[in-house]
This record gives sequence, C-alpha cells and structure tokens, in this order.
Amino acid sequence: MRDNGDRPQSPMIRRLIAKTRSLHALPRFTGLLASTFALGIAFSFVAPFLSLWGLEEVGFTPTEFGLFMTATSVCAIVASSLLGRLSDTNFSRRQMLVLGSSGGVCGFVGYALIRDPILLVIVGCSLQALASICFAQLFSHVREVYQSQGAPGNSSFTISVVRVCFSFAWTLGPAAGSVMLVASGFRGLFLSAAGLYLVFLLGVLKFVPERPRAARRHDQPQDSVFKTLLQPRVLICFLSFTVIFAANAI
Repeated sequence: MRDNGDRPQSPMIRRLIAKTRSLHALPRFTGLLASTFALGIAFSFVAPFLSLWGLEEVGFTPTEFGLFMTATSVCAIVASSLLGRLSDTNFSRRQMLVLGSSGGVCGFVGYALIRDPILLVIVGCSLQALASICFAQLFSHVREVYQSQGAPGNSSFTISVVRVCFSFAWTLGPAAGSVMLVASGFRGLFLSAAGLYLVFLLGVLKFVPERPRAARRHDQPQDSVFKTLLQPRVLICFLSFTVIFAANAI
C-alpha cells in the first residue's frame, strides 16, 4: 500500500497549481494582488468600530449616528453609480482608482482628526463616498486587462484569485483593527486605515496601466441604471442583497 505522503496529486490540483503559477507570470499581477490585499484590509479595518467611535468619541446620539451612516451610505451608492458610468465612457479605470484611493486616504485622515459632527458628515458624504468606487473599479480592471492578455481560463479564474485575496484580507481586517484600537486609539486606527489606502494608491500608480476608454458609438444607446434595475431578475437580486446587508448592518 502506498503511503499517503507519497500519494500523487490529483490532476485537478495540478491544474489549479499550474494556473496559479501562470497568473504570477502575467505583467504586474503579483503587485496588483498585494495592492488588493491592502484594500481588503482597509475595507474591514474600521467597520466593526464605527458605532463605538461615533457614539463615544464623536458624541453622536444613536439616532444621529444612524442618520450619519445612512447619509454616507446613500452618497456612496450615488457616487459609485455616477462614477461607474463615467469610467465606462470617458475616464480610465486607473483614473477612477486613483480618485477613489485618494478619497480613502483623505477621508480616514479626516475621521482621525475631526470631531465636529457637521464636518464629519461632509467628509463621509464626499471623500468616503469616493473611496467606495475602489472595489468595483478594481475588479473591472482585472476583468478587462487580464482577459485581453490571455489569462488562463479566461478572466473568471483571474477574478476568482483576486476575490479570494480580497476576502482573506477582509477576514484579517477586524482583528488587526482591534489590536490597533487598543494600542493607539481611534486616531491611530483611522490613520492606519488611511495608510492602507495610501499603499493601495501607490500600488495603483505602479501596477495599473493607463488604458484610455474607447469612444462609445452614439448609435448604441446605453440603458439607464433604473431601467436595468426594473428587470425582474435584477430587481429580485437587488432586493435580496438589500435585505441581507440591512440585516447584517442592524
């Protein structure tokens, strides 16, 4: 009987390893993956502690903090929709990622230093709203660039690897954030988050090439967001995600 330690790898595992290795041979992919890891940690770094910060550090009442979170979330949705449409027509993914990561850096610096509620609402509804575009723009860039460069298994496998990296970083963020909160307080927590966005910004400048958008033909009308949303299958998915994330937020 052959010892388990000498058992040959299955063909599926060998193919998976070969595909993963070939991804790292793609131009700029390893650096982009490291930047994705920094973004994933930044996304989840402060989220578990926002309510504690708002109620105890800033002095919001529960109602005021609920309104603050609602306003910043709505502005993030609006910014993502409008800027996403612009990135599909006029501006490159790189430009949008630079804009979003810069918003994240400045927004978290604002959260670290500002304690005036009105100013914090302005920061959250503007700079932090800009930061919300990074996730979607990053995956759109990966799909477009590495599909055109012949990534193994088309772009779906490449996106899966990037998504796994982001998800793994997301799981580490809260633990790292709690350590930073205990060690340095809310100011250190938010400045660290700003630093992570800065790392992502530098990664974008280094590893995301400038790719001008192709001019859209005027004889090809583009459906509006609301028209797309009213499609039955899209609407059902939208409402399902809304309920799930609302339950998690509560």
